[in-house]
Amino acid sequence: MSDGSATQTAPAPTEYWEARYRAGGASGAGSIGAVRAWKWSAIEGHIGALNHVLDVGCGDLSFWEGRNCPRYLGIDLSETILRKNRLKRPGWSFVCADAARTLRVHAEVVFCMDVLFHILEESRFRAIVANLCAYTDQWLFVCTWGRNPFARGWSRVQCAFPQRSWAGRAVFLTVHPLQVARAIVRGPVSGGSHERYHSFEATLDMLRDGGLSLVSTHPSPFDGGINSLYVFRRNPT
Repeated sequence: MSDGSATQTAPAPTEYWEARYRAGGASGAGSIGAVRAWKWSAIEGHIGALNHVLDVGCGDLSFWEGRNCPRYLGIDLSETILRKNRLKRPGWSFVCADAARTLRVHAEVVFCMDVLFHILEESRFRAIVANLCAYTDQWLFVCTWGRNPFARGWSRVQCAFPQRSWAGRAVFLTVHPLQVARAIVRGPVSGGSHERYHSFEATLDMLRDGGLSLVSTHPSPFDGGINSLYVFRRNPT
């Protein structure tokens, strides 16, 4: 288990997703089957018909199978998948852009499904959250990790020390006790893949300051609540 250093040599986001989609890869398990049904059930518990949606990190549109929306704009950084999406949904609009780039767009309802835990840099993560807030006219739905999936058991202790002998670890603990304690509490934040844990809860003040209220949180029934669907609503003006 890594403390996140493995992500330093990870491919750039566009390169990673282009390669994945060119090879025939899909958006992921969160966009299909029972997980998709759970998300839609939670969404429909808050709103009725979807008339105007901005989908940040839209992926391959598997999430929208069997559903429609009169005004839809999907944002994704992979031109490969957007070419396919335009053929699949010719009446919808798509923009090729990094989600961390601020666009002059907005919608009644904004979706960001299973995107944030693919963001490696903290600055880009926070920029995306700020954009989501700015884009939202009424409702914002974000599905991401509510708990750190890498912070389990012995991996917490392993990640707290640089790679060294047991004697070296003892010396490191003596010299840097607070650093080790913080690392054990936090746990590792990356498994060495194109995934990284950021505390979404730590951005709630940012969203609140931006005029959104957290209406409800729906922990996933499929992974022990690691994933959660967060529902926000724009405060009346």
